[in-house]
Amino acid sequence: MFKNRILNVVVIILVCVTLLVCAAAIVWMFVINKDNLLNTAGQAANLAAQTEARRLTAEEIVARTSLLDNVTTNLADKNHVVSISLAFQLDNERAYSEFETLKPLKIKPIVLKLLHTTHPDELFEENGFDNLAAQLMNEINPLLTLGKITQIDITSFVVDRL
Repeated sequence: MFKNRILNVVVIILVCVTLLVCAAAIVWMFVINKDNLLNTAGQAANLAAQTEARRLTAEEIVARTSLLDNVTTNLADKNHVVSISLAFQLDNERAYSEFETLKPLKIKPIVLKLLHTTHPDELFEENGFDNLAAQLMNEINPLLTLGKITQIDITSFVVDRL
């Protein structure tokens, strides 16, 4: 390896020490710390069971849902136009009121911008609508101070070629 015998020994010792430290870390993570990992997963399962969502009545859903109808814009490829209607369900009535106030000034431009940067292929993928809804939630929820969007449904969707 190296011409100097002492350097060879030092390199071999360093490699062995590194391997021992890595092996010790792996043993600690998967054997010794296994109880903590399982406990954390159990705590998460318990918390999820405790906070099981209450089903909303039809009246509550209507009172918390805002409609954005007939948004039409070009898609990213400039050869397609989309016309879409969306239903935004919010977590409380105060968030609904705030959303209604922001809808013409902030919400609709966000929807237009997102659609304008989206290719038609993205919308027609298997999870295209879900991805669009998730992106909209990520863009709009930070604007809301009195609540958040819990669900976005696409109520109408048409793509035309120009």
